[in-house]
Amino acid sequence: MEDMPADADAILAKLSAIIADHFTVPASIIDFETQAHNVMGWDSIAHTILILKVEDSFGIEFDENDIFELNDVGQLVRLISQCLARQQPQSP
Repeated sequence: MEDMPADADAILAKLSAIIADHFTVPASIIDFETQAHNVMGWDSIAHTILILKVEDSFGIEFDENDIFELNDVGQLVRLISQCLARQQPQSP
C-alpha cells in the first residue's frame, strides 16, 4: 500500500493480532485494506472496544474525532504511527 509509514509492517503485525483476538478471526486475514464489513461482528460498539484495546496495547491515545473516520486498517496503522511519533522525544 502506498504512503505507509516506515513502521507500518510492525504496527500491522501487532494490530492484526489485536484484531484477530478481539473478533476471534485468523490474523492472516487482516491486512492494510481490511474494512469493518470484512470482519464478522465489527460494528460500532465492537469498534469502540477495539480502539480502547489498541490504545492500551500501543500506549497511545487517539483524538476521538479521528477514530470514527477510519475506513480501513491501513488508516488505523497510519493513525497509530502518528500517535507513536508524537510520543517520541524530539532531537535537538
